[in-house]
Amino acid sequence: MARRRMVLRRIDPFSVLKFGAVANLAVAAIGFVALTIVSRALLGSGLVEQICGIASDVGFLECGLESGRITRLLAVFAVVWAVVQTALLVLLAFLHNLIADLTGGIAVTMEVETPAAGRPASAAGLSNPAAPTVVARPGPAGPNDQTTTVEPVDAIEAIVQPRPRQRPAGGSSQGGGTSDGGRLFGDRG
Repeated sequence: MARRRMVLRRIDPFSVLKFGAVANLAVAAIGFVALTIVSRALLGSGLVEQICGIASDVGFLECGLESGRITRLLAVFAVVWAVVQTALLVLLAFLHNLIADLTGGIAVTMEVETPAAGRPASAAGLSNPAAPTVVARPGPAGPNDQTTTVEPVDAIEAIVQPRPRQRPAGGSSQGGGTSDGGRLFGDRG
């Protein structure tokens, strides 16, 4: 396995909002169901009546819990919790982006599996004459084309060679390097 060092420089706040909203609503729903089951079990066991009996002996005038009221409170708490947690995640994404601009981001070292046989691992592998040439064309394969099924890949790396800079026609170095006497936007008057 090869080791690669990657730097996390920016987190998209909108993607954090989408992911956080769905994840927090799921956690809130699970918590709501679990706490509703626990509260109903406590009410059904008679433990609340025993505690209310002790409280009335001590001097409390009112004591009691209603199942419907507890369920409504738990539902409101779950929704508020999900909204607050989602807002907090988005705020942390903004905060990360600000701090990453100052510090350069978070460095992560990852173990990367070696590529499957026949696929180049880097730019050096692209010049390998033994590597097969792959040409993708739209439409069905022709009768003389050799086809094969390839495995899906997790990531695709594009290696783009820089284009050589071309000088504009006319090559005049006067007037700011433009061929129309220094006017950048033509005849606008």
